[in-house]
Amino acid sequence: MKAIVLTLVLGSLSLCSAREWRGIIPLKSTRADVEKLLGRPVNPDWARYELADEDVIFEYSKYGCAQPPTVSGWPIPPIEGWNVQPDIVLFIRVILHKQVPLASILKDKTAFKKVRGDSDVTSHFLYLDEEAGFAIDLNGDSEEEFVRGYNYMPTAKDKYLRCP
Repeated sequence: MKAIVLTLVLGSLSLCSAREWRGIIPLKSTRADVEKLLGRPVNPDWARYELADEDVIFEYSKYGCAQPPTVSGWPIPPIEGWNVQPDIVLFIRVILHKQVPLASILKDKTAFKKVRGDSDVTSHFLYLDEEAGFAIDLNGDSEEEFVRGYNYMPTAKDKYLRCP
């Protein structure tokens, strides 16, 4: 089992420079591409897939740069921020079922910037490579860092697609 997880993790890291997950590329791939690869999710409003060793969550564009419609009594959601058609993959989050030590899969951290994760947990960090559109989601401090998962996002070269 450990060998399978390590193979998956190393395979995922090798995709880092390509900024894709199993051929799915943020701002390029569509919901149809994802469903061709993985099938329809159980809940179409929540594009989450439970795989053998990981869960994968996809975030899709819905409104592009247009203001989302208002719903009486609800706060207005923020503009998504990407000038792309509906149903384009914006973000992919991979959550490993079993955390692995970062040191066992990543020796050179120079391409990454360590940033605090967006949670209240003080031991949650990301190793972020904005150029490649990739982040390693970590649990732990600098002595004991464990990989929780991976995030695939638009690259620095994709900034031209940001909404004004």
